[in-house]
Amino acid sequence: MPYQLSADKLHQDLQWALSSPDLMAAPGTLCEMTGNLELARWAALDKHKEKIPDYTEQRSPKKLGIYFEVLWQYILEQNDRFDLIACNLPVRSDGETLGEFDFIYYCRQRQQYYHLETAVKFYLGIPHMRGGSTSWDCWIGPGGKDRLDLKLNKMLHRQSQLSKTPQGASVIAELGITQVHPAICLKGYFFYPLTQLCNAPKQAGNNHLTGYWLRISELQQLNHKNFWLILSKDGWLAPASEKADTKLLNKDALEEKLRCYFSHSKFPKMVAHLAPFADGYRETNRYFVTPDNWFGS
Repeated sequence: MPYQLSADKLHQDLQWALSSPDLMAAPGTLCEMTGNLELARWAALDKHKEKIPDYTEQRSPKKLGIYFEVLWQYILEQNDRFDLIACNLPVRSDGETLGEFDFIYYCRQRQQYYHLETAVKFYLGIPHMRGGSTSWDCWIGPGGKDRLDLKLNKMLHRQSQLSKTPQGASVIAELGITQVHPAICLKGYFFYPLTQLCNAPKQAGNNHLTGYWLRISELQQLNHKNFWLILSKDGWLAPASEKADTKLLNKDALEEKLRCYFSHSKFPKMVAHLAPFADGYRETNRYFVTPDNWFGS
């Protein structure tokens, strides 16, 4: 089912997509927009609440990665600093698709063309795996199949290097461009185990976003008793905020709902703790709760 988000939520996610810290500081992973205060101020303007819903309606994203792409398409098309040349541009050879350029754009300030690959990821640290928690292969996606090492190697050595292949270079030449600079925008969260020591993966971004993960049997170890919210996948980007009349869960109700869910699914659930503010509630921390027999148990 396509994501159906309010204009306020879309605006919050737009700002998050542009201004949240990079997940990694590995060589070649930072795009030229990282930490740009001028762009952050632009993304905060209220005018975007009127425009951005049209983008999500046109593409009707059903997956978080596609939704993240839609936010970046909006940035590259609506900000006067950029000229978007192409998005989701396939590269083919003998009828076979070799890859796809997420975005080709021109930066007017730097007077350069860029090939930008975007991704949003959420990884849980497994400290007892071989290599220790600093190793990329010890950071696992909630589904148990995706891993930080697999994603980074794909982005660094395949996706971002597509323009350097003969087929990719030919596609770029057809656009009238002689050279593009590869860049990666990788955003998301690292979730550290609540009950075990776990170090950040090597070359993680200095200010990367963090949460915790725990098994359902460890839920009572969470400090806060009230103000819990189970986050649907379209709520995984910007920190959660709710109106004052929203009925949030206490810890017992949260556990009951999660145990009911895990009776028929093994996929971890993201939950957030919120705190009261004058205008409602705002997220203070987020967690992945897993079944007791989840990966690495």
